[in-house]
Amino acid sequence: MKKILCIMLSSIFVSGLAQADVFGTWRTAEGDSGGYAVVEIAPCEDNSSLVCGTITDIVDSDDTSSIGKQIIADMKILGDGKYRGGQIWAPDEDKWYSARMVLDGATLKVSGCVFGGLVCRGQDWTALN
Repeated sequence: MKKILCIMLSSIFVSGLAQADVFGTWRTAEGDSGGYAVVEIAPCEDNSSLVCGTITDIVDSDDTSSIGKQIIADMKILGDGKYRGGQIWAPDEDKWYSARMVLDGATLKVSGCVFGGLVCRGQDWTALN
């Protein structure tokens, strides 16, 4: 009985760690000017079962107006490094889009979509921690 309980608790702990891999600091792809944003991804404040992201720094750009703004909102954890159902803000257009993310090692493939996912635009973000 103790062995079964230990196995169950271990699997819960390991699955929790796998989901948490997206949590941390990420570097976005470079924009047209060569600058990039630094994004902190964490559980959403109002619902810890969802994932949110906030811009914490802008590097190599004079426009720092996006610092402190949310860029990822209410992303659902699907498992196996996949996240969907939330939204992503495109600072260059000042618009929100349906979003999906896929974690692949130290790379987070982030995309915003319209028309039910038929048209998407994305970036590869790199883990900083």
